Amino acid sequence: LYIPSPNPHCDKSALAIHGYTDNSIRMLMIGYLYSKEMGYNVLLPDLRGQGKSEGKYIQMGWKDRLDALRWIDVVKSRFGDSTRIVIHGISMGAATTMMTSGEKLPPNVKCFVEDCGYTSVWDEFAYKLKSDFHLPAFPLLYTTSLYADLKLGWNFKEASPLEQIKKCKQPMFFIHGGSDTYVPTWMVYKLYGAKKGVKQLWVIPGVAHAQAYWDHTAEYTSRVKSFVGRYIESSSH
Repeated sequence: LYIPSPNPHCDKSALAIHGYTDNSIRMLMIGYLYSKEMGYNVLLPDLRGQGKSEGKYIQMGWKDRLDALRWIDVVKSRFGDSTRIVIHGISMGAATTMMTSGEKLPPNVKCFVEDCGYTSVWDEFAYKLKSDFHLPAFPLLYTTSLYADLKLGWNFKEASPLEQIKKCKQPMFFIHGGSDTYVPTWMVYKLYGAKKGVKQLWVIPGVAHAQAYWDHTAEYTSRVKSFVGRYIESSSH
């Protein structure tokens, strides 16, 4: 889904990445933020196996990061080679955003916003096994990870935003709900601590998973505009 800026000469673009079992339409509020509030071009893609995208399996962000590299090229071809790009993801989309941040990126990508992403697929599944089913990681998580490696070509431990952001060179804004019981709040502190260079952290008390925008729309908009604007508006081509 493409939303061109009302300004045909706009050289700023946002790539907004949705969460688990969601689709691009469910990210329209972030599209609105960048389009209506900031005047950017916006691309809202569907992740593999979700929305209108092909594929039988949800990739938890790991293979999606390679798709994100292609989406960056799509943004450039659609909105101009000199366009300056922010990548903004929520939940699994935030994990995809962080995984992408550790790859070799074109200079167009200026900053990232990750909203309630997990440290690794292994950590997230281990947490859910324990919190929802009171089960230990062994043996189920070990065997499922091996199966994923055979079937999908990646395992739960290598699919790690925590490891990828250690290689990230661009500024990143970390957002997380203080009452998140789906992706537990402790994960954002590990992620924030692992990121070198320019970074910002906003943990919102009382906010559940992926609800930061809905519960605090005005402040969310203001903080994102301030952070992203600092690195997109001021950056040279």
